[in-house]
Amino acid sequence: MRKIKFLAVVSACLLSLSASAQSTSQKSFFSDIQFGVRGGLNFATFKADNGNARAYEGIFAERAVADSYFSSRTTFHVGAVAEKNLWDNFYLQPGLFLTSKGPASSENSDEKLKLLYLELPILLQYHLDTKWNVQFQFGVGPYVAYALNGKLGNSDFNLDILSNDDYSLKFCRFDWGVLFNVGAVYKHIYLGLGYELGLYNIVDRYGINDSDDISLKNRNFYISVGYNF
Repeated sequence: MRKIKFLAVVSACLLSLSASAQSTSQKSFFSDIQFGVRGGLNFATFKADNGNARAYEGIFAERAVADSYFSSRTTFHVGAVAEKNLWDNFYLQPGLFLTSKGPASSENSDEKLKLLYLELPILLQYHLDTKWNVQFQFGVGPYVAYALNGKLGNSDFNLDILSNDDYSLKFCRFDWGVLFNVGAVYKHIYLGLGYELGLYNIVDRYGINDSDDISLKNRNFYISVGYNF
């Protein structure tokens, strides 16, 4: 009986120590996470492949599709980031953004293709401190995105390019790619710029013939300002 009581007491002590250690570990893991908000301008366009493909309306009307038919469109992004120190000056920075992409027509500034994404970037960053109290940040990592809305149009028409199954041009909701970022922080104020290299063909259906095919990938240069808490 005494052995049973002794084992019960020891077991209770071990469980208590294990729970305490786990709680301390969790606190130490989350204790140095910092949060920030970001917003700024996008300068978005497309990278086009397969110059002999042809579309049938609007920004793609009756011509071979090539990079020269797209011009960058100035739009926006807004979101939040979290930052966790991994080791030394290396940090992990995930984020969640609402970001607008898609180009304008280089021949008619009224024609625009607008894609609104919910985007999750995950950056590995290196922080470089300076004697001027300015911290420089250099980051690279993947992003994944899901399109919430997509429109192709001008003053005469407005087409849903994500869910219209009756039209010859339809875009995918999913996108992914690689993001490159450089930033600076001074007294909680953040200023940065970056480039998003889309690696996924976001065209779901193109044309009415099997020979009609094209690859369009997002390209986006952006400027951000923000505040770190």
